[in-house]
Amino acid sequence: MSSFAVHFLLCNLSVSIITSMLLAAKYILRKYLPGKLQYDFWILLCLLLSAPFLSFRPFQPAQILHLFQSLQNKAADTSLSTFSATSVPFGSSTAGWMNDFAVSAGQKMPSALNSLLFALWILGIFTMLFLAVKARIHLYRLEQSGLPLQNPEIRKLYLQCLQDMDIRKEIPVYSSAFFQSPVLIGIFRPKIFLPLPLISGCDMQAIRYMLLHELQHYKHCDSLINYILYTARCLYWFNPVILFALKDTRTDREKACDSAVLHRLSDKEYFCYGNTLINFAEKMSSPGSFLASGMGGNVSQLKKRIQNIASYRKATKGQRLKGQCCFILIALLLLQSISAVPVYASVDYAGLGLPDAQTVVSADLSAFFEGYDGCFVFYDVQKETWTIYNETLASLRVSPDSTYKIYSALCALENGSISPASNSMEWNGHAYPIGQWNQNQTLSSALRYSVNWYFQELDQDVGMDSLSGFYAKIDYGNQDLSGGINSFWLESSLKVSAIEQVELLQKLYANEYQFAPENIEAVKNALKLSSSGAETLYGKTGTGNRDGKNRNGWFIGYVESQGSPYFFATNIRNGADASGKTASSITLEILQSWGILPYPIS
Repeated sequence: MSSFAVHFLLCNLSVSIITSMLLAAKYILRKYLPGKLQYDFWILLCLLLSAPFLSFRPFQPAQILHLFQSLQNKAADTSLSTFSATSVPFGSSTAGWMNDFAVSAGQKMPSALNSLLFALWILGIFTMLFLAVKARIHLYRLEQSGLPLQNPEIRKLYLQCLQDMDIRKEIPVYSSAFFQSPVLIGIFRPKIFLPLPLISGCDMQAIRYMLLHELQHYKHCDSLINYILYTARCLYWFNPVILFALKDTRTDREKACDSAVLHRLSDKEYFCYGNTLINFAEKMSSPGSFLASGMGGNVSQLKKRIQNIASYRKATKGQRLKGQCCFILIALLLLQSISAVPVYASVDYAGLGLPDAQTVVSADLSAFFEGYDGCFVFYDVQKETWTIYNETLASLRVSPDSTYKIYSALCALENGSISPASNSMEWNGHAYPIGQWNQNQTLSSALRYSVNWYFQELDQDVGMDSLSGFYAKIDYGNQDLSGGINSFWLESSLKVSAIEQVELLQKLYANEYQFAPENIEAVKNALKLSSSGAETLYGKTGTGNRDGKNRNGWFIGYVESQGSPYFFATNIRNGADASGKTASSITLEILQSWGILPYPIS
């Protein structure tokens, strides 16, 4: 997978575009959206900003905890002489093809650029957190200056405001000479602070408006939202589009509170409420901290709020319904976009579309994949029907591991390095840890026992230029061979998705590439695994072993039944033993349960 730095930057492009569209939609529909709904738009924004930190696989919360580690795993180029391997016998079965031999690929550090980007991002976050701590300490000191409100008239007025707002909890009210604007502070133990200079020079009506406004902040849970928005600001400190949107939330927050207060007032009081802002515009300022929700603001914000008050009219039932419908429609479209951001932003994403399919069916095969993150792709040629379990994973490109050897063999046949009649290769005498590798090989034996050195010799003979041209011609995955000629397919640079695996097999079977028919037949014959009655199974396993653990298991192939092929690809990750052997066992269970293969396989 790509490093997290690259993934996050790619996600930022998507998030910025969607945020810009959200801002445009809010502006266009501003006449139809009451103040509170305009403010609720920023809840949708917070959901959007969380998307890059979600797993590539929706509804897998546990994966979020491993995001930073998993996204920076990169395989190292491993020479022939340094392979270590694991082989797991398949019970009492003699089906040796199920034992895919995995090599252990060590991790190498991400590129210097990725590391630099990641370090800069983290540095920015820590800087923002430092400023947050500093602001909270300053706010705490200001809180200590407050004294419980003593004025009995204002106290009586406050209790009446609580009743008017249907708030049962009595929030403590303090007066302070160090606040320049009324503010609400605190999430679990909220407090309202009224500045002494204002309450000493205000009439009771103006004080009532201030109290109603701050109590509305409490009802909107703005203290909690302040922390959420600042968290987003910390994470996106470098993104001007997001910072602009977050800055706009403060204005919308105050406008939402203004509108909510105006809704409780009579029409005649709108003018008085607006005058309260105008009369104290010079005295009131912003709360001075992102952690506090106050009635004040800068000149630009106060101007927009006064314009909002001047144009405010209580919405009719029909207008409210229109506004709610607009909001729900935009929310649904946004949520759909949010679900796609982590996947589309991945450089390993292959594409969810199946342009050649007449029918795509989602299947719940979770019972077969218990303990593993996995996917299964199946294509019925006669019915032209795709059946997919876990479409998101099926669309994500990962290392092909030993399934790559199918196309390595075909490339070598096409380039003349071997032929259908002459494809034997002498063992070089090197003692490999896998016994089946320590002997002369043919194409069939090399595929059956997944002999790495055989296909590495083929690739070296063909050469990198010819390999690049071949994989571009067949459109194999991401076609990235930068991981080194001996190991680009071993948990390294080359990536392919399960959907692409099936498409490639289908094209190979039908020879859509217009290769020599005898070469296609040679590969097919080498892939033959077992036959029982009218059904014949062809396929290849693959195992990605990193740091001594099987982390990526493949089984791809097809079943010929009465002359009709059924193509499949299974991929599993994580779990106790995500190997080709396990993937093949899962595949056989699925195919047997569907009646496509008999039981047992011989």
